[in-house]
Amino acid sequence: MGGLAMDAQGVAEITGLLWGPLVVLTSAWRGEANGMIAATAMRAFIIPEHPRVSALVWKFNHTYKLIEQSRVFALNLLGAAQLDKVRAFGFNSGHERNKLADVAYATKTTGSPILPDILAYLDCKVVESMDGGDVTCYLADVVDAARFRPGEVLSYSIWQSKIPAEWKPHYDAQRAWQVESARALLEGQRPGK
Repeated sequence: MGGLAMDAQGVAEITGLLWGPLVVLTSAWRGEANGMIAATAMRAFIIPEHPRVSALVWKFNHTYKLIEQSRVFALNLLGAAQLDKVRAFGFNSGHERNKLADVAYATKTTGSPILPDILAYLDCKVVESMDGGDVTCYLADVVDAARFRPGEVLSYSIWQSKIPAEWKPHYDAQRAWQVESARALLEGQRPGK
């Protein structure tokens, strides 16, 4: 790292200020659909008639494989009170169970799932990707979008302040697994679970 000694906790606290809204990022490929929680999706354009977004997807997520095949995804923006969707899409792996099995979702232009009761969605087609070892950064054109209702977007800081105490051990365990899986990918190993 350029010979500089960095305090990992200090860097984590500073970069924690950069978290955006929590979204359910969904994708589908050949009849299979999945969704995951993403905290790193953002606007990536300045020209209003050429809307784009960027999103980071960790390679150990099942949704990553669907995006790689289909080159499409949808960002489902959550309201500040929709903690249940974070639990449903962020506490388990799509490798282990179909997170959309009991969800009556719609599809739009790309075929990616659009969840019910969300604030808004952005339906996207990937135009470029950048491999980061454990993560891939996608740049995508927005091909369809709608806002269903007004409300405050669920941000990572709101999530952290409202997570129910009984959910915290499961969340912490899932987060620890994600960190170890990312380390394994960066070290050239296959993550296990």
